[in-house]
Amino acid sequence: MFEHAKHSVMNGEHELLAPAAKERIPLNSDTELKIAQRIRQLAEQYTA
Repeated sequence: MFEHAKHSVMNGEHELLAPAAKERIPLNSDTELKIAQRIRQLAEQYTA
């Protein structure tokens, strides 16, 4: 799935997915906020 995505974002660490991820969001206290922000940014980028 990651390999065919326009943009892939990996949340946390996964050894097998890491090579296909275009970016990574680390797991910490503000992970949910970072995910929501990135979804908004990508939605703007790909719907503009």
